[in-house]
Amino acid sequence: MNFKQAFFFSIVLFLLSLAVMAISFVLGAPTEILFRAFLSTISLVVYAMTALCCSLVLDRPNLNVFGKIGVGISIIGGVFAILSNFFINSLDGFASVVMWRYIFLIIAISLAHISLLMKIVTNNLFVRFARGLTISSIALVALGFLSIVLPSGFGFAMPESVFTISIILDVLGTLATPILNKAVKST
Repeated sequence: MNFKQAFFFSIVLFLLSLAVMAISFVLGAPTEILFRAFLSTISLVVYAMTALCCSLVLDRPNLNVFGKIGVGISIIGGVFAILSNFFINSLDGFASVVMWRYIFLIIAISLAHISLLMKIVTNNLFVRFARGLTISSIALVALGFLSIVLPSGFGFAMPESVFTISIILDVLGTLATPILNKAVKST
């Protein structure tokens, strides 16, 4: 079994354990340890998916470092989420832990999102422009979320209109770029 197969089997195993825990919640009284295990499993699945998306660009020499950073952030975020699920027993410092969990999640999802767009290989100027605009929008959305999560916005306050427009362009570009790429390839 190679790494990729083991990775996919582990995701299926995590999903299966999520289902078993969810059924346990429904059928019986949920225990604290079961709840923490449930949150940890969800975290593992999310970070495994972001790592998988980032790993898609590891075979491209010009994106290899980017992919490794994305996989690394996903691993660190997943480990941090699991450790914080089981070792935070009081509300002291809880806000700081939640803040860091959001930071890792925002960065991991943004890098995964960009990695998926970078899988589009094209020389078409329109597709490259759409992809570049979408990646810029993803970065702005990530900065907007980080400015909300971090205390005092780390000195950065994004106007709501810029944040909203960035979200709209992010969604539009995510949908339109692959479609545009397919359209120019089929002509």
